[in-house]
Amino acid sequence: RRLASGEGYLLGIKAYFIGGTEVLHNALDERAPLYPLLIAALLRAGFGLNALPVANALLAGACAGLVCLIGTALFGRRTGALAGLLAALSPPLLIYTLPPMTEALAIFLTLLATWLLIRRLERPRIGNFLTAGAALGLGYLTHPTRAVFAAVLVMGIFIASPHRRTLLRPLGALV
Repeated sequence: RRLASGEGYLLGIKAYFIGGTEVLHNALDERAPLYPLLIAALLRAGFGLNALPVANALLAGACAGLVCLIGTALFGRRTGALAGLLAALSPPLLIYTLPPMTEALAIFLTLLATWLLIRRLERPRIGNFLTAGAALGLGYLTHPTRAVFAAVLVMGIFIASPHRRTLLRPLGALV
């Protein structure tokens, strides 16, 4: 709410033991900024806090769609459709993405980066890798543990590609 009202990215903690006033400090010390920016944008646009579960549900649906696209790119249309359906019905996806937490946005950005990298693996293009790098960077700004996934994804793409020499420039763009 402070971000939406223009006060900056601050966290307020009620100081119960020091007279009951609020203690403000820099929120970057404790939280990654992208999800709070999404919340602030929703609040600034006039939506209430009830819009958060709706936004997370849309992100969860997009995650299931990306799982379908990844499965289709790797294993064919039928397998991809089944993977997307199973992802949409998956209890962990619903448990972790519907409440107002960073996971929905972080998982969406991670799956988006994965799909951008594997959809044209046989003919890699720098544009796909730049876009995937941007998605991974935004994923890091949502959930900093995504940096480990980025390293694993780069190694996996390099190992899985039959054209390792042609991947050097696009992988440089990703990083």
